[in-house]
Amino acid sequence: MLKKLFAIVLVLFGIETWGVFGAWRTDGVMYNCTLDAGPLCFWWEESGVTKLLGKDAAEKMEEGFKSAQERWKKGFLDKTQKGKNGLDELLEKAKEALD
Repeated sequence: MLKKLFAIVLVLFGIETWGVFGAWRTDGVMYNCTLDAGPLCFWWEESGVTKLLGKDAAEKMEEGFKSAQERWKKGFLDKTQKGKNGLDELLEKAKEALD
């Protein structure tokens, strides 16, 4: 009985691990999830971008997106965390630009 329970837990752990890997793999622009259960992805295929541009170009594009996101986060955090009124100052500049 204990061996069966261990085998069931091991199989379920393997399935969950595969779903987590699939979710990580389809997080970018290279793959689309075709069989998902909540946040887990169990089957994926190449996205239209990857099919159109090729795998190498899609990888470069994804790296560019990630580096741009990192730069934006760093720039935004630098501007908003200057002293106590960094965010207020940024919002005032945005209001002035809209006027």
